[in-house]
Amino acid sequence: MNEKNYSLSAKLYDKLHAGEVEILAGSLKKYFFDLGISKGATILDLGSGTGTLLGQLSNHGIVEQVLK
Repeated sequence: MNEKNYSLSAKLYDKLHAGEVEILAGSLKKYFFDLGISKGATILDLGSGTGTLLGQLSNHGIVEQVLK
């Protein structure tokens, strides 16, 4: 898939799942903290979507830096 098509697809995907990612990030925050994973931890996310979830986890202080 070329970059232009991926960009359009990613935008549509994010709109389709709007709101769900924020709820999932909140649930994962509790789950990670319950496991002892603290703020600033490094989380590797490879090829699993548009990066929106990592951005939300970053907003919760789970991830210090999101690489694009």
